[in-house]
Amino acid sequence: MQALVKTPRTDIRMQGDIPSHILDVLRSEYGGHLKVYFIRK
Repeated sequence: MQALVKTPRTDIRMQGDIPSHILDVLRSEYGGHLKVYFIRK
């Protein structure tokens, strides 16, 4: 019998101006699980 194992979360951090096509790729891969935070310093 196989045990159910949780997959660890993926944490990707980027700084600076991120091109929109990069965000599109991340959205297509992670869908509704993608969370984007904008931090202003």
